[in-house]
Amino acid sequence: MCYGYNPDFTVGNTKESHVPQADDLADFLKEIQAEAKAALEIAARQNAQYYDLNRREATKLEIGDKVYLSSANIKTSRPSHKLEHKRLGPYKVLEKIGRNSYKLDLPKSMKVHPVFNIALLHKKPVDEYDRDPVPLPPVVTADGEEEYTVERILDSKKVGRQVKYLVKWKGYGPEDNTWEPKAHLANALKNWLSFTVNIQRQLDLNGGKCHALEA
Repeated sequence: MCYGYNPDFTVGNTKESHVPQADDLADFLKEIQAEAKAALEIAARQNAQYYDLNRREATKLEIGDKVYLSSANIKTSRPSHKLEHKRLGPYKVLEKIGRNSYKLDLPKSMKVHPVFNIALLHKKPVDEYDRDPVPLPPVVTADGEEEYTVERILDSKKVGRQVKYLVKWKGYGPEDNTWEPKAHLANALKNWLSFTVNIQRQLDLNGGKCHALEA
């Protein structure tokens, strides 16, 4: 029972605490709280600025404009996430839908609904020659699907019971090389045969065995 007295539970209250270490800890906790509050305020301001920027862009988009589309929620047929673009396009704006959405002229191979919110669109910078960036070169099949061409098979390794091959993709740099199973190389039979023949020749000189031929 308190008998009418209201105790002060304030952290770091020098009136009740005479231990220097306790006061130091209280000051330290206050500093952390202040820094956390400041960080949250900065993040909120940055988010508001980003939202306002996209809202301003919405008023500038016109029918016929070219825009880049964020690939954040779009699954493509690229053989590896490393080959994904952060933005797709540019694509032509066909129609404004509602207040903040636009219909784009997308290729049939994308197979997605062509209407997107302005937050996912970025207007293509003006180029006096109206040039688009040179796209990476996927091959479009007769079915309208994108197919990536194997330029060369560089190496192989065994992962468990499966053999994987280090693939150099045509039109991409060495940083985009990926390890692929043979099932992903159905349209690169010549590359696979060339690789295995060369490896087998080298191993035959030493009486070795080519595990690439076991796949």
